[in-house]
Amino acid sequence: MNIALFKKNSTAYLFLLPFVLGFLVFGIYPILNTLLLSFTNTTIMGGGEAEFVGLDNFTRLFADGVFLRAVGNTWFLWILGFIPQICIPLFLAILFTNARLQIKGVGVWRAIFFLPNLLMPVAIAALFSTLFGLYGPMNQFLVRLGVLSEA
Repeated sequence: MNIALFKKNSTAYLFLLPFVLGFLVFGIYPILNTLLLSFTNTTIMGGGEAEFVGLDNFTRLFADGVFLRAVGNTWFLWILGFIPQICIPLFLAILFTNARLQIKGVGVWRAIFFLPNLLMPVAIAALFSTLFGLYGPMNQFLVRLGVLSEA
């Protein structure tokens, strides 16, 4: 990498640093740790040293009929939910954009069908506003902990 280009963009890299560190700590590390633990005999409650067992865990897992049934059920439910979620809206989009049908109140129908897509972000915004608001529990917790002098 060119040093001059790095110096020119150093502020941008500085602003990206918290995301990259957060991604490495909370994204990549748990995945790698889980992958490494899958090759040992570690248990949740077990203390002591973990021994390397290789692919024994995976051999036992794929020999278990309950696991295979659970994987099959998961795929079945996913396909059962995914196909209607794509096909029905696609059909409705074709229906409501067809100029020959001249459906009355197309804008209202579009808004009604799009409204469920807006509910989740609004619910998350309301939750964060409540949690981190002036009198929210997180703000009050930080005041009582002494991190903040006032709300």
